[in-house]
Amino acid sequence: MKKKSLLITATTAIIYLTISSYSGGPAHNGTGNMTGSPGSSGNCTGCHSGGGGTTTGAIIVRLKSAGTGSLPVTSYIAGETYTVTITGGYLTAGLDDFGFQFTALKGSDNTATGTYSNLGTMVHEFNSTNTKLVEHNAAIPKTSGAYI
Repeated sequence: MKKKSLLITATTAIIYLTISSYSGGPAHNGTGNMTGSPGSSGNCTGCHSGGGGTTTGAIIVRLKSAGTGSLPVTSYIAGETYTVTITGGYLTAGLDDFGFQFTALKGSDNTATGTYSNLGTMVHEFNSTNTKLVEHNAAIPKTSGAYI
């Protein structure tokens, strides 16, 4: 089976973790796709000004069949099921809540791809302008660990 570039890249899955003025998520509150991906309406700075603090974040993608102890994947295999884990936190004292948006796009034409299942209680799926998004549905406490 021919391997392709991993669909989830830094450009298509920006998760700039910030204090959320849209505690229910930007798409849910009418702002739409703010992931910074191709076709989006912007990124987090459209609603959040800079200088608010320092965040950390990671997206880890693993083959579902390999389990959580497996190494992250570096390429995509059609037909396989993947587990995506998004984590984050603040390096600045006093910043207690944040949120994110996530999308996966085909590298060939930047259209939405894949399905999402078993989403955690702090996130929901939202279809916005031909892009499937997963975003926070409430402000997420920094102590929550993995979000999806």
